[in-house]
Amino acid sequence: ATALTLNVSGIAIVGLGSGSNRPTFTLGTATTATINVSAANIAISNVLFKANLADIASLFTLTTASYFTLDTCEFRDGSSSLNFARIVTTGATSNAADGLTILNSRWYGLGATANSAVIKMQGTNDRLTVVNNYFAHKSTNDAGFMPISSGKVVTNAVVTDNTFNLVGATGLTTGTLITTDGTTNSGLIGRNFIQNLDATSEILVTASSGFIFSQNFSS
Repeated sequence: ATALTLNVSGIAIVGLGSGSNRPTFTLGTATTATINVSAANIAISNVLFKANLADIASLFTLTTASYFTLDTCEFRDGSSSLNFARIVTTGATSNAADGLTILNSRWYGLGATANSAVIKMQGTNDRLTVVNNYFAHKSTNDAGFMPISSGKVVTNAVVTDNTFNLVGATGLTTGTLITTDGTTNSGLIGRNFIQNLDATSEILVTASSGFIFSQNFSS
């Protein structure tokens, strides 16, 4: 949890090379192993992150980390028992993770850890952008993309052109992609492809969330 802390504002980590020549970070020492982000305007691009331990709680843990950006990165589980439970977990402080952005990235998730999600949104934040990604994992309960903590909201979100392969998400009566108890969330969720095994409720996002939806295709 302290091996790598990103605490200098404005830095960019840019990986060189492609395929197996990309810089690779492997987390495998403890379930609490994480990359802490505690400064604003940090970007990471073209880097491979691997899970080498069961149920690693979160690849990135954000505190004061507005405009944290992941672009063209890959998140890879080693196996069904060597896995990330979440890619990003925010803090509970409002607006500390404003501008969180994930672009052109891939999560090849193999684990079925309960409540796995791409983003665990624990605070109220603005301007979330998640565009052109592929996310796969086998969690069997809770929202596979982003559970929003009770009393918190996400505003001005842009979640478009993504593919969600949530094959184990069954019977989610409160939302396959997003769960929320807020009614003042805002932003567009559109042009996404969603695969899941929910043959009962078939709800993508908790009803009356405030988000706008257009051209989402769910199977």
